[in-house]
Amino acid sequence: MDKYTYWNYGKSGGWELACNFFYNNKSMAVHNHSHPVYAILHKPAYKIYLKKWFYQSAGTLHTHTAYRDFRTYDKIMSACFPSAGHEWCYESPFKTDRGDYNLTYWGKTHIDKDVTTFYECSSEILECDLINVPHILLGYNGNHFGDESLLKQYGDKNPQHPPHNVNEIIDVLTQEYNKEKTEGQSFLDWLDTKPRNYFLKIPLGLKEGGTVISISDYLKSREKPRIKKLNLDSVAPGKNISDLTDAERDVVRNLLRMTFDNLRGSND
Repeated sequence: MDKYTYWNYGKSGGWELACNFFYNNKSMAVHNHSHPVYAILHKPAYKIYLKKWFYQSAGTLHTHTAYRDFRTYDKIMSACFPSAGHEWCYESPFKTDRGDYNLTYWGKTHIDKDVTTFYECSSEILECDLINVPHILLGYNGNHFGDESLLKQYGDKNPQHPPHNVNEIIDVLTQEYNKEKTEGQSFLDWLDTKPRNYFLKIPLGLKEGGTVISISDYLKSREKPRIKKLNLDSVAPGKNISDLTDAERDVVRNLLRMTFDNLRGSND
């Protein structure tokens, strides 16, 4: 399956698209479009989804994880639109001072405005099958729905919070496009001809005259391995392993496999 991005514009179908990915057991991530900047990742393990939050506070990237049961449409709706009032795309793992779980409200006072280390989550986000509101990863900050400051940032090619080396990445891609383009081929059409692995191998460090590394190596060097707590009780609350059904045992096996694969990967 190809990977997708969706540039939300107000109420323009982001939830409907997410539902299709959940139904097909695919991963997806969604960002808040402006301050407070955060990302929420959904990664399947059978029909149980790992939900992972990323946000920056006091200059440090923070994460929080939980599991959600998406085995039926009713369970998806219950998890994503609970009676507490928040929606799937801005659910908070923390209770706010007004008694709800709204990350946009909580983040106004707890998430940094100056985004720097947040981009350390980029490699995990880029693994997703769908990325909602992707302009945040490029350093742009604002709502597509009538935000003139965001449109100006686009026009000036001047993101409010540029990630590390983003300008160099653009320069490298522009140079390669000028070398390889065919007659009448636009920059975006040329990008569409490249596999994902091509972008991970873009060399960085040429301008500084230092050691040249790839984007994938650069992202790994900035990320500290994080040990995740595996909450098996979220699969079948209150049950002993011996009491699990065959279906629940399959879910546990998938969670264990996914967790230990991630741990092995962090030591590469």
